[in-house]
Amino acid sequence: CIRCGAWQEATPNGDYYEIHNQGQLRWFADQVSNKGQTTINARLMASFAMDSTEWTPIGTESNPFAGKFDGNGNTITGLTCTDESKDYVGLVGYANGAVIQNVTVQDAALKGHYYIGTVCGFIVGGTITGCTNSGSTVSGGYYLGGIAGYAADTTVQRCVNSGAVTSKYSKIGGIVGTANRATVQDCGNIGTVTREGHGSEYGGIIGEASGNPTIQNCYNADKN
Repeated sequence: CIRCGAWQEATPNGDYYEIHNQGQLRWFADQVSNKGQTTINARLMASFAMDSTEWTPIGTESNPFAGKFDGNGNTITGLTCTDESKDYVGLVGYANGAVIQNVTVQDAALKGHYYIGTVCGFIVGGTITGCTNSGSTVSGGYYLGGIAGYAADTTVQRCVNSGAVTSKYSKIGGIVGTANRATVQDCGNIGTVTREGHGSEYGGIIGEASGNPTIQNCYNADKN
C-alpha cells in the first residue's frame, strides 16, 4: 500500500536504484538507515507526493549516507517530520561523503531538535548541487537551514530556498545553518529566516561561519 507509506523495493539499474514513488523512497531510506547499505545510489524517475506518514530520513549517525542521490530534476512533495526531540532531519538526515543533486523538496514540514535541513540535516565531506526548497518549513533548535542544517568540508552550490526557517535559538540560515570549512556558492534565499530566541548567529545565506567558510555569488532577499 504505497498510499499508507508502505515500502516497495526500488528497481536497480546499473549503479542506481530507480525511485518512482514514495514507497520506493521509503524502502531506499530503510536500506541505508536500518540495513547499513550506506553507499547505494538513488535516482528519482518521477515527481511524487508523500502521504502524512512520518518520514524517516536517509542516513543516521550510525549509518551515514555515503552514496549518490540524484533527483534528476524531480520534486518530492510533503515530507513530514513531527518529533521535536529528533536530530538529523531532512530528505537526507546524516551524510558523510555523499553527493546530493538536482532535487526539489516542496511543501515539507520538518520539525526537530538539532541539524535540520530540507535536503540534508548534517553533511560532511560531500556536495549538494542544484537543489531547491520550495515552500517547505523547517523549525527546531540549533543548526537549521533551508537546504542544509550543518555542512562541514562540503560544497553547496546552485541551491535556492523559498521556504521558512524558524529557530528557538540560533545557528540558522536560508541556505545553511552552520558552514564549517564549507563552500556556499551561486545560491539564493527568498525565504524567511526567523529566530524566536536571543541567539545572534542567523542569516539569509548562512547562520554561523566556522573554520573560514567560502561564500561566493549568493543573494538574499529576506527582509528579516
